[in-house]
Amino acid sequence: MKENIFKFLEEKLINIDKNNNKPFLMIDFDDTLVETQLRVIDFVNNNPEYRNILENNNLYPLKYHDIHSFDFFAKIFDEKARKEIYSFPELYHHKILKPKPYAIEFINLIKEIFGKNSFLIVTSSFEDTKKYKDNYIEKVFNIPNDCIIHSSNKKEYYKNSIAIDDGLHNFSFLNSNNIEDKKDKTIPIQFVTPWNISDDNNFYRIKSLEELYLIFVEFYELNKDKLNNKKIKNNHKYQQQIKQ
Repeated sequence: MKENIFKFLEEKLINIDKNNNKPFLMIDFDDTLVETQLRVIDFVNNNPEYRNILENNNLYPLKYHDIHSFDFFAKIFDEKARKEIYSFPELYHHKILKPKPYAIEFINLIKEIFGKNSFLIVTSSFEDTKKYKDNYIEKVFNIPNDCIIHSSNKKEYYKNSIAIDDGLHNFSFLNSNNIEDKKDKTIPIQFVTPWNISDDNNFYRIKSLEELYLIFVEFYELNKDKLNNKKIKNNHKYQQQIKQ
């Protein structure tokens, strides 16, 4: 994976027109950068109505590893309940929803090396939760709204990029017979969770953002002169890493 990421970054950032600032990194939000499912699990376990449904299905208390597929909740709750579960206002409370380890450090690293035009947060959202999610991303990750795309069809944005997502269905174009799709140079990185286990060899797999963080740190160290001597500032973990 590292070699392919290095090659991709070199082509995008070193060997092409420096004025080309099209985003090259696409990052899913829910369960890639933040622990959304843990908040959802806490919500349904503590809601009497949903607790009864879980108990009737021998699933109370619901645990993280119980969610073994993307349609898990569809098998238990009706559409109205699912919308409420994934759109309650407090879901994206910036003091409660936790970023995944190294999520903030990774985003800060990307911004410092390549600038905010280098990436997009690509996420699916209910209309009711867009403003809460945008507010969370801005507060916790210090990312402006113009770096956030709300899309129900993420794959449109993922083509010809480094794309990180826990949803395998968002990479469906990799198996397409379309000639244009076959020319695609996407580096698909699956963030492994209990609900997306797959043997599909089209994907690179990571279990933590630390893995990507260290790859990008190494790329920077090897190519910082070519990257106009951009310096990383105020990044404690990065500074620790380069001293080791």
